[in-house]
Amino acid sequence: MVRLDRTTPRFILAALLLGLPSAASAAPLTPAEVPEPLKAWVPWVLRDLAGAACPYVHASTQERRCSWPSRLELALDDLRGEFVQDWLVHETAWVPLPGDDKRWPQEVKIGELPAVVQIKDGRPGLELAPGTYRVSGAFLWDSLPEKLQVPAETGLLALKIRGESVVFPQRDNAGVLWLQKRAEEGTEENLLEVVVHRRIADTMPLTITTQVEVQASGKNREVLLGKALLANFVPMAVRSELPARLEADGRLRLQIRPGRWVIEIDARHPGAVPQLKLEASEGPWASEEIWAFAAEPSLRRVELSGVTAVDPQQTLLPEAWKRLPAYRVRPGEAMLLAEIHRGQIERGPDQLTLERTWWLDFDGRGFSVRDWLRGDVYNTRRIEVHEPAQLGYVAAQGNPQFITALTPEGQPGVELRSNTLDLRTDMRVPAGGLKMTLSAVDWDQDFAQVSGRLHLPPGWRLLHASGVDDVDDTWLQRWTLLDIFLVMVIAVAIGRLFGWAWGTLAVVTLALVFPEWMAPRSAWIFVLVGEALLRVLPAGRARSLVRVYRASAMIVLAGVVVAFTVQQIRGGLYPALEVRHDHDNFGFFVLGGLDAGPYAPMAEKAKVQADDRQLEERHVDFVTAPEPEEVMGGKYDEGEMGRYARKAPQGASEADFDGEEQVQSKSSSSSSGKDRRVNRQEMMRKQQKLREYDANTVVQTGSGVPAWSWRSVALRWNGPVTRDQQVQLYLLPPQLNLALAFIRVLFLLTLALAVFGALGRRRKTGAARVGTAGALLL
Repeated sequence: MVRLDRTTPRFILAALLLGLPSAASAAPLTPAEVPEPLKAWVPWVLRDLAGAACPYVHASTQERRCSWPSRLELALDDLRGEFVQDWLVHETAWVPLPGDDKRWPQEVKIGELPAVVQIKDGRPGLELAPGTYRVSGAFLWDSLPEKLQVPAETGLLALKIRGESVVFPQRDNAGVLWLQKRAEEGTEENLLEVVVHRRIADTMPLTITTQVEVQASGKNREVLLGKALLANFVPMAVRSELPARLEADGRLRLQIRPGRWVIEIDARHPGAVPQLKLEASEGPWASEEIWAFAAEPSLRRVELSGVTAVDPQQTLLPEAWKRLPAYRVRPGEAMLLAEIHRGQIERGPDQLTLERTWWLDFDGRGFSVRDWLRGDVYNTRRIEVHEPAQLGYVAAQGNPQFITALTPEGQPGVELRSNTLDLRTDMRVPAGGLKMTLSAVDWDQDFAQVSGRLHLPPGWRLLHASGVDDVDDTWLQRWTLLDIFLVMVIAVAIGRLFGWAWGTLAVVTLALVFPEWMAPRSAWIFVLVGEALLRVLPAGRARSLVRVYRASAMIVLAGVVVAFTVQQIRGGLYPALEVRHDHDNFGFFVLGGLDAGPYAPMAEKAKVQADDRQLEERHVDFVTAPEPEEVMGGKYDEGEMGRYARKAPQGASEADFDGEEQVQSKSSSSSSGKDRRVNRQEMMRKQQKLREYDANTVVQTGSGVPAWSWRSVALRWNGPVTRDQQVQLYLLPPQLNLALAFIRVLFLLTLALAVFGALGRRRKTGAARVGTAGALLL
């Protein structure tokens, strides 16, 4: 025999009421359907279930309402006021009364029995058990007040002042009822204006959000508006600040009061929708409606007809709806939806753009590459890199992504979860030699637009680049037609004046020197003109002036040669000290600036980049290299050129670091042993705080990307770039640049000494001198 304790009936009854699954799959029971032996237990079972007896608010499965007020009747005069209101209470609840702490309700009764008024949140009220009640009470005052607080939950109000009915009571949203100042304005008419907008979402199923905007004036009243639902639509939700209800025929019933009110209704259609027809409506309603259509191209494509398109910016649609196409619809008109295509439409190839940044290793054995891929992806759900690129880090919309390979021998890549691509990646690309052949994209995708920037470490020079449409700065690209013309003129002049052996040396020297920064260029012309004139002019005052001119030109040329020699030797031996612009404040910068020529814009650009880097560095306090365990603990980030920047722990402020500096300063200046011990303990506590693990620290993946910028070259492609496009870079390493620097200096000094006459020169006489001078002057 099974023994039942006191909890057994409760368990059985709860199972019946809550509809727990059973062998018969029984539906939940109402209290009236509970078997007779268990009915006595119903109140006991539902005792701890709050709101079980209360009905749900319309179109909601979460919100319940346990007390419902009826019309509030107020009769007020100069010395006394009375109120009466009925309440329906489903479960013990607190119901508010008219009045406040200044005008407290008196003589409150429930039916004919006196009631105890309680206060909650500064408002008077009663706590009522389930049932139907008539609550009445009175107010006592010396004169009729200007306003009176009434419950905001009350929708309908009947007001009498001094025995006369007030047709248009004035009440705001906070529940304040104006008695005297606004009661005299009772000549306002009962006006009602309705504006209707609908948003049609072409989803499965098709849904419509109807926005009904009501402008009301006059007295509080209940009105029955027109049909808020189109034919065969099923309501899903109603959102309203006013008491609202949808009738069985789809009409909207409101308890309105003066003001502007917005009611939103969501509805769906259970089947296919070939057309949406607006039928004529009984009762107050808008003479025309504005419909906004939200298409879903991923589901289907439809063509709309039968209604008039309008500019959504010229309508009163909500701002969020104005980005959609809008149509004007009048009663009797129908919007026809002709289905053209189901499913996603073929949109052609992916439209991707790629921004690349290459950093060449200091030893020239590889590149660190950072890519930024953006665009619209229509046909691709995975993107991979080509050999020999090694993918190390991927972030989509700023969120790190897993790098995967489909097979053990497959290429690494990432899965694409969105049609809008915003991908930032870091990778390594091996390279080597003077001629480096690289992939333009390193991805298994074709790109509509590609641009990049190549960062070269100190000592490296880009001689030439092929496979690129536009390169900002290469050694060969620095040559212009004017430069070639000047080299030929200067070499021919030196050959005619000093001999063709020196002319040959001049061609080689100027070809090596002319593209270099601060190289002597136009100064050669002034010296050679003076030399030619000095040879043909007879003795006299003019010859003396030319001699002074020639000496001045030689001094200028000597200064430029010396400055160029120093910067070449310094840049070759110590590449990090190489002069890249005329803002270096080095030596003969004024003279070098005279010969800057076409490189002046490049110098200005380099100066702006240098100033930007200095400005960034001012915002980071670099400290000495930390201990290895501090780096492994995630408290330090490797910064530019091997330095380390300390990160503040989570929750730390600038005051923490200022306090630490103050402690260190006090520790160094204090002479007391006790103070030093206290300060040392404080410093250790601060350091321990910095070493604590930060839960928000992001663990870096991949090999990392440098942050330095030395010599930067922009690379651009004018059109689409395919996945097999290659780029050839011809680079000069630091060792070769050092050798070329010494060769340039040796040849330039030799040529300058020959022109200055230190190595002897072969003078010409007669017609030869005149011909040479005439050629130079021309």
